[in-house]
Amino acid sequence: MTTLEKNDNATVSELPPVPEGATMVTLKIARFNPEDDKGQHWDSFQVPALPTDRMLNLLLYVKGYLDGTLTFRRSCAHGVCGSDAMRINGVNRLACKILMKDMLPKDGKPVTITIEPSAAFPSRRTSSSTWSRSSTRSAPSSRS
Repeated sequence: MTTLEKNDNATVSELPPVPEGATMVTLKIARFNPEDDKGQHWDSFQVPALPTDRMLNLLLYVKGYLDGTLTFRRSCAHGVCGSDAMRINGVNRLACKILMKDMLPKDGKPVTITIEPSAAFPSRRTSSSTWSRSSTRSAPSSRS
């Protein structure tokens, strides 16, 4: 597995301004694409996070501004459907329910958050979890 810095792809003028009070967070995301020869690897992204942001907001920032090839499942964004289940720092969680205030350091030290596909949903490509009607019986609980 390798680690890449992906922020080189976007210029400062393309990125929105960092909100006042935001903390820069490193998201270390497990990636896989069967169509290339990289195999499973890690990409790292620097993302501004406010305490009121949810993990899903940070992933949408990466997809929208830093790397449009990032894929992941999401639907209701309210912790009901379970489609955004993923391993966050080694724990199966819903990205829409994780508040950044619970993950940001109190002492101002740099923080790295790892994101992987949920163990319940094998990865087909990048960070996309496979979730369909046939797997609803094993869908994660909305209580995380």
